Amino acid sequence: MAVLVALVLLAQMLDTAQRSTVMFGAVAIALLLNMQVQNKRGVSFAAFRFRDLAPFLITMLVVIGGTAVVYAITETAWVWAVGAGLSAIVVLVTGAAYQRRTA
Repeated sequence: MAVLVALVLLAQMLDTAQRSTVMFGAVAIALLLNMQVQNKRGVSFAAFRFRDLAPFLITMLVVIGGTAVVYAITETAWVWAVGAGLSAIVVLVTGAAYQRRTA
């Protein structure tokens, strides 16, 4: 999932047609991964609570929003690579914390 999130941010460095292709592929992969997780025994959407997801969602919004703002100000494409790295780290850290808590 960290790679998928990073690819979505890195796709912002591509031209419009390539970006659309990457985004379509990312959505398809995310849906397939979601189906795999939801089909595991004992997992349901009812198990997800907003207050558990809020720190992750807020952090991701800050990272992605901050990256977009810095790009809008500087217009330097490498900013998306930094945002991709930061977002991947957020996904890995929160995923590891979730794994420890539920194991």
